[in-house]
Amino acid sequence: MRPCTAVVLAPLALWEFARLDGPPVTVVGPWEPWQRCRIALWHRGDHASRFGDRDDDPDHALWLLWSTGGSPRIGWQRFCGQFTPGRDDVCTFFSGHPREHSWDVVDPAVERLWRQYKVNGAGFPKTVRGRETGG
Repeated sequence: MRPCTAVVLAPLALWEFARLDGPPVTVVGPWEPWQRCRIALWHRGDHASRFGDRDDDPDHALWLLWSTGGSPRIGWQRFCGQFTPGRDDVCTFFSGHPREHSWDVVDPAVERLWRQYKVNGAGFPKTVRGRETGG
């Protein structure tokens, strides 16, 4: 399943407020003002993008949530924690998320990079969107 295509402009001030007014947090990737929904395409309810991980509690992450046409808001959410059947992967979406788990949502751009890496190998960074490449 592909990820949702919804995007929202998330002001840097929203992120700074979360960092200053809450528990310690580690940023997930570089700051990008345009945040894309990470949930599966055609989901119901709010859109969501993970902002950061809580340093003092590995079971929670800081999520940016928004409705179509609505203003973004941030909040701490517990991870889903569901394991894949027969594998060791755990869902990295928030608890109670709609539709598919994170392992079922595949970004075509990331998959294209993986195919290039398998063909070309050298010259790629050590990680691409959190996946180890071995580069």
